[in-house]
Amino acid sequence: MLDFAITQQRPILIYDSNYPSIAKIALHARDRGYDIHILAPGFPESATFNLLDLVKDSTDSVAAHDLATIIYQLSQSNVDSFFTYSSIQLIQAVLMLAKEFTLADLLTASAILECDRLTERLMAAPLNPWLKLAFGQLLSTVGTKTNTEIITTAFAILGNFIATQSASNCFLGAASFPLKIKDKQLVILGFNAESQAILASLMSSIMPTIITYDAVKPLVFTTDELFFAKEIKHLTIPIIKNSPHFNEFNHESWNNFTSDIVQPKTDYSIIQKQSNIRKLEIEQSLPIPQLIG
Repeated sequence: MLDFAITQQRPILIYDSNYPSIAKIALHARDRGYDIHILAPGFPESATFNLLDLVKDSTDSVAAHDLATIIYQLSQSNVDSFFTYSSIQLIQAVLMLAKEFTLADLLTASAILECDRLTERLMAAPLNPWLKLAFGQLLSTVGTKTNTEIITTAFAILGNFIATQSASNCFLGAASFPLKIKDKQLVILGFNAESQAILASLMSSIMPTIITYDAVKPLVFTTDELFFAKEIKHLTIPIIKNSPHFNEFNHESWNNFTSDIVQPKTDYSIIQKQSNIRKLEIEQSLPIPQLIG
Protein backbone atom coordinates (compact mmCIF):
# COMPACT_ATOMS: atom_id res chain seq x y z
CA MET A 1 0.00 0.00 0.00
CA LEU A 2 2.80 2.41 0.86
CA ASP A 3 4.70 1.63 -2.34
CA PHE A 4 1.49 2.19 -4.26
CA ALA A 5 0.96 5.56 -2.56
CA ILE A 6 4.48 6.62 -3.54
CA THR A 7 3.89 5.48 -7.11
CA GLN A 8 0.74 7.60 -7.14
CA GLN A 9 2.77 10.56 -5.76
CA ARG A 10 0.35 11.00 -2.86
CA PRO A 11 1.25 13.14 0.19
CA ILE A 12 2.22 10.75 3.00
CA LEU A 13 2.62 11.10 6.76
CA ILE A 14 4.34 8.26 8.64
CA TYR A 15 4.22 8.08 12.44
CA ASP A 16 6.86 5.59 13.62
CA SER A 17 7.44 4.80 17.30
CA ASN A 18 10.18 2.31 16.41
CA TYR A 19 12.27 4.72 14.39
CA PRO A 20 14.40 4.25 12.30
CA SER A 21 13.01 0.82 11.42
CA ILE A 22 11.20 2.22 8.37
CA ALA A 23 13.41 5.22 7.62
CA LYS A 24 14.86 3.66 4.49
CA ILE A 25 11.51 4.26 2.82
CA ALA A 26 12.50 7.95 2.84
CA LEU A 27 15.37 7.18 0.49
CA HIS A 28 13.06 5.13 -1.71
CA ALA A 29 10.57 7.99 -1.86
CA ARG A 30 13.30 10.55 -2.52
CA ASP A 31 14.50 8.50 -5.48
CA ARG A 32 10.99 8.88 -6.84
CA GLY A 33 11.09 12.66 -6.54
CA TYR A 34 9.58 13.13 -3.09
CA ASP A 35 10.41 16.03 -0.81
CA ILE A 36 11.40 14.38 2.50
CA HIS A 37 10.91 15.81 6.00
CA ILE A 38 11.86 13.88 9.13
CA LEU A 39 11.24 14.91 12.73
CA ALA A 40 13.13 12.46 14.94
CA PRO A 41 14.62 13.78 18.21
CA GLY A 42 18.18 12.63 18.74
CA PHE A 43 18.80 11.68 15.12
CA PRO A 44 21.06 13.79 12.82
CA GLU A 45 18.61 13.64 9.93
CA SER A 46 15.89 15.33 11.98
CA ALA A 47 14.44 18.62 10.83
CA THR A 48 13.75 21.40 13.32
CA PHE A 49 10.28 22.03 14.68
CA ASN A 50 9.29 25.16 16.58
CA LEU A 51 7.18 23.90 19.48
CA LEU A 52 5.51 27.29 19.82
CA ASP A 53 3.90 26.73 16.43
CA LEU A 54 1.55 24.51 18.44
CA VAL A 55 0.36 27.62 20.29
CA LYS A 56 -1.93 29.67 18.07
CA ASP A 57 -1.36 33.07 19.70
CA SER A 58 -1.00 34.79 23.07
CA THR A 59 -4.59 33.87 23.98
CA ASP A 60 -4.17 30.12 23.42
CA SER A 61 -3.94 29.07 27.05
CA VAL A 62 -4.99 25.45 26.46
CA ALA A 63 -2.23 24.60 23.98
CA ALA A 64 0.32 26.54 26.03
CA HIS A 65 -0.62 24.63 29.19
CA ASP A 66 -0.36 21.28 27.40
CA LEU A 67 3.07 22.22 26.06
CA ALA A 68 4.24 23.49 29.46
CA THR A 69 3.21 20.20 31.06
CA ILE A 70 5.13 18.19 28.47
CA ILE A 71 8.21 20.38 28.95
CA TYR A 72 8.06 19.75 32.69
CA GLN A 73 7.73 15.99 32.21
CA LEU A 74 10.70 15.89 29.83
CA SER A 75 12.90 18.15 31.96
CA GLN A 76 13.22 15.42 34.63
CA SER A 77 13.14 18.11 37.30
CA ASN A 78 12.44 17.24 40.93
CA VAL A 79 10.25 20.05 42.21
CA ASP A 80 8.07 20.52 45.29
CA SER A 81 4.41 19.88 44.44
CA PHE A 82 3.42 23.52 45.04
CA PHE A 83 6.17 24.84 42.83
CA THR A 84 5.43 22.18 40.21
CA TYR A 85 1.96 23.61 39.62
CA SER A 86 3.11 27.21 39.91
CA SER A 87 6.08 26.69 37.60
CA ILE A 88 4.03 24.92 34.94
CA GLN A 89 1.55 27.80 35.15
CA LEU A 90 4.37 30.32 34.69
CA ILE A 91 5.91 28.39 31.80
CA GLN A 92 2.47 28.35 30.19
CA ALA A 93 2.27 32.12 30.63
CA VAL A 94 5.70 32.85 29.12
CA LEU A 95 4.95 30.54 26.18
CA MET A 96 1.82 32.61 25.55
CA LEU A 97 3.70 35.89 25.98
CA ALA A 98 6.45 34.70 23.62
CA LYS A 99 3.86 34.68 20.83
CA GLU A 100 3.75 38.48 21.11
CA PHE A 101 7.36 38.78 19.96
CA THR A 102 8.96 38.66 16.51
CA LEU A 103 10.65 35.32 17.14
CA ALA A 104 8.29 33.15 19.15
CA ASP A 105 10.19 30.08 20.30
CA LEU A 106 11.60 28.37 23.39
CA LEU A 107 14.58 30.74 23.51
CA THR A 108 12.24 33.73 23.68
CA ALA A 109 10.25 32.08 26.48
CA SER A 110 13.47 31.38 28.38
CA ALA A 111 14.69 34.94 27.82
CA ILE A 112 11.47 36.29 29.35
CA LEU A 113 12.15 34.35 32.54
CA GLU A 114 15.69 35.76 32.63
CA CYS A 115 14.54 39.37 32.77
CA ASP A 116 15.49 41.25 35.91
CA ARG A 117 12.44 42.20 38.03
CA LEU A 118 10.15 40.27 35.71
CA THR A 119 7.06 40.58 37.89
CA GLU A 120 7.29 44.38 38.08
CA ARG A 121 7.76 44.55 34.31
CA LEU A 122 4.67 42.41 33.76
CA MET A 123 2.56 44.47 36.17
CA ALA A 124 3.33 47.61 34.18
CA ALA A 125 2.80 45.99 30.77
CA PRO A 126 -0.48 46.26 28.80
CA LEU A 127 -1.14 42.51 28.84
CA ASN A 128 -4.27 41.08 27.25
CA PRO A 129 -6.83 39.45 29.61
CA TRP A 130 -5.62 35.90 28.85
CA LEU A 131 -2.02 36.81 29.71
CA LYS A 132 -3.09 38.58 32.90
CA LEU A 133 -4.94 35.45 33.95
CA ALA A 134 -2.01 33.18 33.07
CA PHE A 135 0.43 35.36 35.04
CA GLY A 136 -2.09 35.82 37.86
CA GLN A 137 -0.40 33.64 40.47
CA LEU A 138 3.02 35.14 39.82
CA LEU A 139 1.67 38.69 40.01
CA SER A 140 -0.12 37.92 43.28
CA THR A 141 3.19 36.98 44.94
CA VAL A 142 5.12 40.11 43.95
CA GLY A 143 7.76 41.12 46.48
CA THR A 144 7.82 37.75 48.24
CA LYS A 145 10.34 34.92 48.41
CA THR A 146 7.75 32.67 46.80
CA ASN A 147 7.74 34.91 43.74
CA THR A 148 11.48 34.49 43.25
CA GLU A 149 11.30 30.73 43.81
CA ILE A 150 8.53 30.30 41.24
CA ILE A 151 10.53 32.17 38.59
CA THR A 152 13.77 30.35 39.45
CA THR A 153 12.08 26.95 39.33
CA ALA A 154 10.32 27.66 36.03
CA PHE A 155 13.59 28.89 34.50
CA ALA A 156 15.38 25.73 35.69
CA ILE A 157 12.67 23.45 34.27
CA LEU A 158 12.68 25.18 30.89
CA GLY A 159 16.48 25.30 30.88
CA ASN A 160 16.72 21.59 31.66
CA PHE A 161 14.44 20.80 28.75
CA ILE A 162 16.32 23.06 26.34
CA ALA A 163 19.57 21.35 27.38
CA THR A 164 18.29 17.87 26.53
CA GLN A 165 19.58 16.21 23.39
CA SER A 166 16.09 16.03 21.93
CA ALA A 167 15.51 19.77 22.32
CA SER A 168 18.92 20.88 21.07
CA ASN A 169 18.63 18.44 18.18
CA CYS A 170 15.25 19.36 16.75
CA PHE A 171 13.45 22.01 18.82
CA LEU A 172 15.97 24.88 18.71
CA GLY A 173 16.99 26.97 15.72
CA ALA A 174 15.21 27.98 12.54
CA ALA A 175 12.16 25.79 11.89
CA SER A 176 12.46 23.51 8.85
CA PHE A 177 9.62 21.06 9.53
CA PRO A 178 6.41 21.71 7.54
CA LEU A 179 3.11 22.34 9.28
CA LYS A 180 1.18 21.13 6.26
CA ILE A 181 1.87 18.36 3.80
CA LYS A 182 1.88 19.06 0.07
CA ASP A 183 1.86 16.81 -2.97
CA LYS A 184 4.89 14.53 -3.32
CA GLN A 185 5.95 15.15 0.27
CA LEU A 186 6.73 12.39 2.75
CA VAL A 187 6.81 13.39 6.41
CA ILE A 188 8.10 11.01 9.08
CA LEU A 189 7.41 11.61 12.77
CA GLY A 190 9.77 9.20 14.49
CA PHE A 191 11.21 8.11 17.81
CA ASN A 192 12.40 4.83 19.30
CA ALA A 193 10.27 3.89 22.31
CA GLU A 194 12.80 1.33 23.55
CA SER A 195 16.05 3.30 23.44
CA GLN A 196 14.40 6.71 24.00
CA ALA A 197 12.01 5.87 26.84
CA ILE A 198 12.25 9.40 28.22
CA LEU A 199 11.06 10.76 24.88
CA ALA A 200 8.04 8.47 24.72
CA SER A 201 5.77 10.86 26.61
CA LEU A 202 6.90 13.77 24.44
CA MET A 203 6.33 11.98 21.17
CA SER A 204 3.09 10.31 22.25
CA SER A 205 1.74 13.71 23.29
CA ILE A 206 3.29 16.19 20.88
CA MET A 207 3.27 14.11 17.73
CA PRO A 208 -0.50 13.50 17.83
CA THR A 209 -0.83 17.23 18.49
CA ILE A 210 1.13 17.91 15.30
CA ILE A 211 -1.08 15.48 13.42
CA THR A 212 -4.18 17.20 14.78
CA TYR A 213 -2.71 20.58 13.84
CA ASP A 214 -2.30 19.22 10.32
CA ALA A 215 -5.61 17.43 10.05
CA VAL A 216 -7.95 20.17 11.23
CA LYS A 217 -6.67 22.68 8.70
CA PRO A 218 -8.83 22.53 5.53
CA LEU A 219 -5.87 23.01 3.18
CA VAL A 220 -3.92 20.27 4.90
CA PHE A 221 -6.20 17.34 5.59
CA THR A 222 -7.54 16.37 2.17
CA THR A 223 -9.11 13.28 0.65
CA ASP A 224 -5.82 12.68 -1.16
CA GLU A 225 -3.72 12.46 1.99
CA LEU A 226 -2.67 9.07 3.36
CA PHE A 227 -1.69 8.45 6.97
CA PHE A 228 0.49 5.49 7.90
CA ALA A 229 1.24 4.60 11.50
CA LYS A 230 3.50 2.02 13.05
CA GLU A 231 2.61 1.00 16.61
CA ILE A 232 -0.92 2.37 16.50
CA LYS A 233 -1.20 2.25 20.31
CA HIS A 234 0.76 5.54 20.44
CA LEU A 235 -1.73 7.27 18.14
CA THR A 236 -5.06 8.13 19.77
CA ILE A 237 -6.65 10.81 17.60
CA PRO A 238 -10.12 9.79 16.36
CA ILE A 239 -9.99 12.15 13.35
CA ILE A 240 -6.96 10.20 12.11
CA LYS A 241 -7.76 6.65 13.24
CA ASN A 242 -11.31 6.89 11.91
CA SER A 243 -10.22 8.38 8.60
CA PRO A 244 -10.67 6.19 5.50
CA HIS A 245 -7.19 7.34 4.51
CA PHE A 246 -5.57 5.97 7.67
CA ASN A 247 -3.53 2.79 7.30
CA GLU A 248 -1.80 0.78 10.01
CA PHE A 249 1.17 -1.25 8.85
CA ASN A 250 4.03 -3.26 10.28
CA HIS A 251 6.69 -3.46 7.60
CA GLU A 252 10.02 -4.70 8.96
CA SER A 253 11.91 -4.95 5.68
CA TRP A 254 13.34 -1.42 5.84
CA ASN A 255 15.83 -2.08 8.62
CA ASN A 256 19.12 -0.78 7.22
CA PHE A 257 19.00 2.97 7.56
CA THR A 258 21.41 4.97 5.44
CA SER A 259 21.95 8.29 7.17
CA ASP A 260 22.49 10.53 4.18
CA ILE A 261 19.57 12.82 4.97
CA VAL A 262 21.38 14.99 7.49
CA GLN A 263 20.06 18.39 8.53
CA PRO A 264 22.45 21.28 9.30
CA LYS A 265 22.24 22.23 12.98
CA THR A 266 22.55 25.62 14.60
CA ASP A 267 25.79 26.09 16.55
CA TYR A 268 25.25 26.57 20.32
CA SER A 269 27.14 29.88 20.31
CA ILE A 270 24.71 31.16 17.69
CA ILE A 271 21.78 29.98 19.80
CA GLN A 272 23.23 31.80 22.83
CA LYS A 273 23.66 34.98 20.78
CA GLN A 274 20.07 34.69 19.57
CA SER A 275 18.93 34.29 23.17
CA ASN A 276 20.73 37.49 24.18
CA ILE A 277 19.14 39.38 21.28
CA ARG A 278 15.70 38.15 22.35
CA LYS A 279 16.34 39.25 25.92
CA LEU A 280 17.18 42.80 24.77
CA GLU A 281 13.96 42.96 22.73
CA ILE A 282 11.93 41.69 25.68
CA GLU A 283 13.46 44.14 28.16
CA GLN A 284 12.71 47.00 25.77
CA SER A 285 9.11 45.83 25.35
CA LEU A 286 8.65 45.25 29.10
CA PRO A 287 10.50 48.13 30.78
CA ILE A 288 10.93 48.33 34.55
CA PRO A 289 8.24 50.76 35.84
CA GLN A 290 10.73 53.15 37.45
CA LEU A 291 12.40 53.66 34.07
CA ILE A 292 9.22 54.71 32.29
CA GLY A 293 9.12 58.35 31.40
